[in-house]
Amino acid sequence: MKELERLKTALQSTKSLVYEWHPAGEHLVWSGNPATAFNISGRKDLSTHKKFLSLIHKDDLPGYLKKINLALKKKTRFEETYRLNIGNKKYLKIHESWQFVKGGVVSVLTPDVLETNGNFLSGYDFNSGFQKKLDEAIKLSIKEGRGGVYLKISIDNFSLIIGWYNMKFADEIMIRLGRKIADIIGPNSLIKRIYIDQFGILMPGLPKEDAEQKIRDIYELIQDFEYNAFKKPMHLTASLGSVDFPLSANNSVEAVNKAYMALNIARNSNDTFYYDFRDAEKQQLNSKNQTMLMHYIHDAVEQNKICFAYQPMVEAKTGKVKCYECLLRITGDDGSISSPGAIIPIAEKMGFIDTIDQLVLERVIEDLAHNPGVILSFNASSLTTDNPKWLKQCNRLLHDSSLASRIIVEITETAAQRDLRETAYFVASLQALGCQVALDDFGAGYTSFRQLKTLSIDMIKIDGTFIREIANYPDNRLFVKTLLDFTSCYGLKTVAESVEDGESAKILMDMKVDYMQGYYFGAPEVKPEWHKGKVVGIKKA
Repeated sequence: MKELERLKTALQSTKSLVYEWHPAGEHLVWSGNPATAFNISGRKDLSTHKKFLSLIHKDDLPGYLKKINLALKKKTRFEETYRLNIGNKKYLKIHESWQFVKGGVVSVLTPDVLETNGNFLSGYDFNSGFQKKLDEAIKLSIKEGRGGVYLKISIDNFSLIIGWYNMKFADEIMIRLGRKIADIIGPNSLIKRIYIDQFGILMPGLPKEDAEQKIRDIYELIQDFEYNAFKKPMHLTASLGSVDFPLSANNSVEAVNKAYMALNIARNSNDTFYYDFRDAEKQQLNSKNQTMLMHYIHDAVEQNKICFAYQPMVEAKTGKVKCYECLLRITGDDGSISSPGAIIPIAEKMGFIDTIDQLVLERVIEDLAHNPGVILSFNASSLTTDNPKWLKQCNRLLHDSSLASRIIVEITETAAQRDLRETAYFVASLQALGCQVALDDFGAGYTSFRQLKTLSIDMIKIDGTFIREIANYPDNRLFVKTLLDFTSCYGLKTVAESVEDGESAKILMDMKVDYMQGYYFGAPEVKPEWHKGKVVGIKKA
């Protein structure tokens, strides 16, 4: 075989073509038929350089021509990657490089995103053969009694890469990443870029355990991915979702939908980068249950079934009631009373807590108006501390200072940790109206004494976990004693929560705690003797 024939055969095996071109003329001499080799619809005539240029994507053409003119002027090597219009609104990535030889230019064109070892397909379209291969793999797995896995990968910060650099650069990253993933999954698997920022990976005949090891390897690759032009990691972020077939999917449509669901849950998770469909299904069931609970409390609000149970807070020195904490309760259709404690975090997550906190404020003010001399405390959600709408409501409803002076608003340590500056503003705004502010469950989180000073709160409620076992654990007594010594220096009042026996009460009194609250002094009551107002949400017998 002659040298030229061997060269042509080698080029054909890599799906590359060569053309010869003299810049002084237009005619191109091809080593093969470019229309056939690149599957160009309509079998375009590419016999001249002008005709060839007409197929280059309009966004890529200016850069292509600029590089060509520079190379021609300096007679240097030319190299560029661009998109070639192959018809039917499809483009093929082409990598072209050429150099000067006697009499003109010799250029080599290689498809840049065609199949690579059977693993990487061109374009973004899922339906261009890939779905058919997925269907075939699932049918074969059913026939042969063996499983496989379909995996979806989303590069979550792809849009940021486009913003930092440009679309062409981001596209190149996806191409190179896809090739590296292809090396991990091996020749019997298939990878396809199914969307601009997503890959679909078909791993037939692979046990779920082996597939999950490859998935972990893929994720490590993405995290450590380097682009040689930078010689440093690209800091790609990704979410992955998979489904095993035929156990969880009997056809390609089912596999795609279930892998999408798993991917979407992984993308919204703060705990993991990857979900398998069966794990995602459990997570979805949990979300469904949360939605049902959300409907439950929403209906309770709409149907006026929200009420308070009042628990006394007593003065340690005298045993007299200082105030009552308003604890949220829901009345059932049968008149039963239940606590919505487990629902509140869901309400916060789903954006319904604003409605609840506004309702609580209105009910507290209504109680105060009907019961002169009574002081009431209530909890504000950690999200409410940076909600200007709630503070505006306070300003509107608390124009009477005699009402504001009988309110203690309890905030959690979580609120203090979210944004200390915002929380400090929230506290100061309430105090300006005449309210007092207490930090609830102190000790359960990470609020420091310095932060306590910054917040300028009026009262600290010591978390019940330190109080319930104070008689049995010296460490609890030491913590409480240290806290009390600190608060006395800054004039802060202290409340011991969850006081359930006389021994604990005596210890706390000896330590000079200011107030105590717990079942030892009184359980929460929906109908306390002092309550003269309408008992909202309670059905009459």
